[in-house]
Amino acid sequence: MLVGIVAPAALRFVPYAFFYMGLLEELGIAYEVVVPDRYEGLGDGYGGTLHVLPWDMGRHSLLNYIAYGRGVKRLATGKYDFLIVLATQTGIFCDRWLRKYFDGRYIFDIRDHWREEIPPFYAIEKQVVRHSALNVVSSKKFQTFLPPGEYLPCHNITTPLESLKHRFKKAEGQIIIGYVGSISHEAQCRQLMDLIDRDERFAFHFYGTGPSEAALRAYGEALGNSRIRFFGKYVPSEKRDILHKIDLLFNIYGRGIGYDYALSNKLYDALYYHKPLLTSSGTYMEEMGGELAFSPDLEDPAALNQLWDWYQALEPECMDTFAEQQYSAIVEEQRETGEAIKQILQKQKRKKELGRQ
Repeated sequence: MLVGIVAPAALRFVPYAFFYMGLLEELGIAYEVVVPDRYEGLGDGYGGTLHVLPWDMGRHSLLNYIAYGRGVKRLATGKYDFLIVLATQTGIFCDRWLRKYFDGRYIFDIRDHWREEIPPFYAIEKQVVRHSALNVVSSKKFQTFLPPGEYLPCHNITTPLESLKHRFKKAEGQIIIGYVGSISHEAQCRQLMDLIDRDERFAFHFYGTGPSEAALRAYGEALGNSRIRFFGKYVPSEKRDILHKIDLLFNIYGRGIGYDYALSNKLYDALYYHKPLLTSSGTYMEEMGGELAFSPDLEDPAALNQLWDWYQALEPECMDTFAEQQYSAIVEEQRETGEAIKQILQKQKRKKELGRQ
């Protein structure tokens, strides 16, 4: 049996692919990965067979997705026994041949809101959901806008699937807010930088690179404040030490259908390392962050006074208890979804073996 994992971008932007790789390796099932020639780090952390299909960065993304879907069809049909289709757009642009050649033989993995408000895309996605062997979502709240169907949660969790005994340690002086990951959300970052520029109780440290890094670096340099620092790209093995250096995790991404229901990997970092988390009010991130989460109003000149008071009132024992319980519940959900996926893969493997007899 040979499984194809079809990704929408370079693997450094699709870390959840490795969750499936681990399950396949556990079952002894061979697999290959298909990616578009889009961004750097095409096969980050993966040493197996990687099929790279063309992608023209100068062309509209919709045209690229159409071409990519056709390329995946040429590669996959007759080659793979089962597919793991990562991201909504991949499923939508592979829809017709998926239903024709892989009906009931693919897993559809949905990570974000993607144009479900447009009727033609919604109608296609409904068919992809209906004909899959299993649908998974990175946030259970996505069912608010997705077509009717059964969905299992598959979290964007990159921390270990066992709870280590980290403890919340309150900063004794200056509070360091850390933006760790792909640097974007420029407007919110600028607002926070302006507030911090006038408040010596806080610092803002950026770890990583991303679409807004250059603009924010320039803005930080214009402010000329040594408490606003950029450390650039890091490798995954450095993340643990970075998180130990900061006191608050930045996840103020704003509101909108793309953010209201999503859960970013900052949630799992916060729960695993027992780090308080800055979120946007009214989002699922705020809800899941619970006692660890605080949602400042960046339009309010007194926002950092409110944040300071909230932080100083935190009780370590309550923080630790909440973090451990919430993380354990998420890990259990991930385990149950993994078992469901393995059952489907094992069933397909048995069918393949019986077909050879």
